[in-house]
Amino acid sequence: MQLAAFIPQLDAGEVRTGSLADILARNADLLNLEWDLQVLALYDKGGQMLGSWSSERVPPSANRWVATAAKTLEPVTEIDCRVGCLQYLAVPTMNPTADEERILLLGHSIASAVISFSRAAGADIAIVRSTRSASITGVPAQFLAPWRAQVLAVSHPRQTMPIIKTLASHYSAEGLRSHPVIFRHDGRWYQAALDQPPKHDVFYLLISDISPHMTEIQKTRLFILLLSVGGFLLAALLLLWYLGRPLSRLHHLIEALPAIGEHRHHEAKKLLQEATPSGLRRDEIDLLNESVGRLNDELKAAEQARARAEEHLAWLADHDPLTGLFNRRRFQAEFNRTLRQSLRHGRGGAILYFDLDDFKAINDLCGHPAGDKLLRDIAVTVQQAIRSTDLLARLGGDEFAILVPECKENEAIILAEKLLDAVARLEFSFEGQSHPVSCSIGIALFPQHGEDIETLLANADISMYQAKHTGQGHWHLFTREEEYREVLSLRSQWRKRIAEALHDDLFVLHYQPIVDTNARDIAWYEALIRMRDGDDLIYPDRFIPVAERTGQIREIDRWVIRRAIQQLAAHPALVLSVNLSGKVIDDPDLLGFITSALARHEVKAERLIFEITETQAVENTGAAVDLIRRVTELGCRFALDDFGSGFASYQYLKELPVDLVKIDGTFIRNMAMD
Repeated sequence: MQLAAFIPQLDAGEVRTGSLADILARNADLLNLEWDLQVLALYDKGGQMLGSWSSERVPPSANRWVATAAKTLEPVTEIDCRVGCLQYLAVPTMNPTADEERILLLGHSIASAVISFSRAAGADIAIVRSTRSASITGVPAQFLAPWRAQVLAVSHPRQTMPIIKTLASHYSAEGLRSHPVIFRHDGRWYQAALDQPPKHDVFYLLISDISPHMTEIQKTRLFILLLSVGGFLLAALLLLWYLGRPLSRLHHLIEALPAIGEHRHHEAKKLLQEATPSGLRRDEIDLLNESVGRLNDELKAAEQARARAEEHLAWLADHDPLTGLFNRRRFQAEFNRTLRQSLRHGRGGAILYFDLDDFKAINDLCGHPAGDKLLRDIAVTVQQAIRSTDLLARLGGDEFAILVPECKENEAIILAEKLLDAVARLEFSFEGQSHPVSCSIGIALFPQHGEDIETLLANADISMYQAKHTGQGHWHLFTREEEYREVLSLRSQWRKRIAEALHDDLFVLHYQPIVDTNARDIAWYEALIRMRDGDDLIYPDRFIPVAERTGQIREIDRWVIRRAIQQLAAHPALVLSVNLSGKVIDDPDLLGFITSALARHEVKAERLIFEITETQAVENTGAAVDLIRRVTELGCRFALDDFGSGFASYQYLKELPVDLVKIDGTFIRNMAMD
């Protein structure tokens, strides 16, 4: 471009006597020599050649370049390597004499430029042209098949072409346009970069030998690596020397921890003592050592406490905590062992079953502390009256049993009279008040009255109730003709039927509407339990007393509550009342059962009403008040049923925090007369 602008000024110092063609003719040799021009030609704007001063033949495609320059009035640059390898420039210019537009065509060999650039940059350069064909279009050795390109010119072709082919086989031309790459060829490292002028299919490839630099880099890396490893090892040795003592102490602590886990506390304490403090300055290991030491001491103390607790639990499993006597479980185990030995060796014995007369009255009048004291006094009194070989146990409540091995009938009677006398002479007082004490004793002999524990205990129980019918402070010896045998058999049958009904879901609820007379509408329904017997129904007055006696009433209470809550969950508008037995007053798990059932079925507590009879509530007023208060705190309501059928005292009614009172019909009918 600089040359094209310079040519019209060649005669600037002289009088202009000719056209641009004349100027070129006079200076052609100078231009060829100074600028190494192989093609110098002048065209008019129609593309007609006005003159040529070229050492090389002008290619046919020059007409197209000239026409483009004339049309766009902008320079056109092209490279043509069909004959030699020249860079052409077609540039519009003005004729100095006629102010006519001319097109100047210059052709310059790129070989010298390539060689000069290679020498100046210390790198090899190649000029490459993209082709649309995958076939060879030029010199076969200079065709790059992976790129579909032909190398037009290259510095040091014999050395450089193999390098270029290696580059083309591993990298794409598009990738090289974005960033240079580093690659290896014949054990040496090279860096390649590619540049392509806009709107041209020719691009320039620059290849530099960077092997010396890579060698230096590798040496530097190796030095840094060795220096890093050496520094790390030195630091590790210094750290090991510095941490030697702390690590030794930590090792003792680590050995102590498994010893603690394996309950070898003495060994753990010795190991902790070896992890001595580091000196005047306390560190974290000292704190850890102290913490582990405290942990060892606390675990040792906890294990000792647990051992004592286990011993206590083992004792509680066999003993009554109130009196210290054997409980029912241990008594039955000892009774079973003694009975087997007696039957094996043909020896007899006796079982004395007794409870206290009017014990409930003392509990109600003086409270549970008085009842507990009386039970402890009875245990001491009876223990002093029997032989050391006899076994005394508290079976529950105020019921006791004495196992007398190797005992005849008359000896058992003498022992019973001795016990009655000892209990009667017991001076029991509580808070300044004296109370007479007596008991009723039932006697059963083995093997005469039974050869298994259940039969003997049941027969002794029957005899005890026979003694109570005789009067307080009496004993009774079981006989085969006892009327209570029939009662016991019937009770056993009902107990079995109740168990089957609970297991096979033979109970059913009937619902009796409760009417609000003011609203003339049903306020709620009362759930009444029945037992299915084929196509018939059995009313609760036949099986509830037996269930209360056998302890099955709690399961029935829970069945009724569970089924009622299920009905409430199935019918959101329903309100139900449920009758509870008197045994729920002493049931510590009832409240948790109700809470869990309401939560499980997502039923609001105010939709459930519990009923208890006046007689049941008055028998244990304190416990009844506590139960009613705890249930109403859940949100449920409480009703007092059959008011007026028993005590009918307004004083009791004031003490019971009930929401509803159901007055007994007899009380209403007799109100005018009474």
